[in-house]
Amino acid sequence: MDKNIIVTCQLLERYAAGEKNFCKADLRATHLYRANLKSVKLMFSNLAGIQLSYGHLEAANLCCATLEETQLAFANLQDADLWGANLEGADLTGADLSRGKITCANLKNAILNGTNLKDADLRGANLSGASLKGACLKGASLGGAIVEKAVFQDILGLSEPTKFELCQLGAIVEYSSDSRTVFCVGRPN
Repeated sequence: MDKNIIVTCQLLERYAAGEKNFCKADLRATHLYRANLKSVKLMFSNLAGIQLSYGHLEAANLCCATLEETQLAFANLQDADLWGANLEGADLTGADLSRGKITCANLKNAILNGTNLKDADLRGANLSGASLKGACLKGASLGGAIVEKAVFQDILGLSEPTKFELCQLGAIVEYSSDSRTVFCVGRPN
């Protein structure tokens, strides 16, 4: 048995005892619904398919972690470091990622509906095919992000020129122009 494989009760017991560093841990398909793991260090860990909805992961370090198909709906990830993390297909509905470092992360086909991304750093992130309906992006940095076929609808905090620019980059964007709602689908011909 791989020494990095940790079961739910072991993780929670060790965390409660003060341990916070679980670098390279294998937690695939673990159930941690509503878990309190503030400031936990899970760099390079495998959390694919994990259930972390309503979890408390404020200031967690998840750099280069595998979080494919992970359930993070309504989780608190304020100030979390997700640099280079793989969140492909993850459900982050209603999650709080404000002030998060999400640079170079893979969020392809992720569900970010109603997610708080206020002041988040998404530079270089892959958002292709992601759904960001009703998300808050006020103060977020999107420079160099891949947004092809990402859906930006009812977004809070993005200027009209930024929405138009996202459209030019291949996103599906709803934006207002002269008191009417405009949908821009993908790159114009």
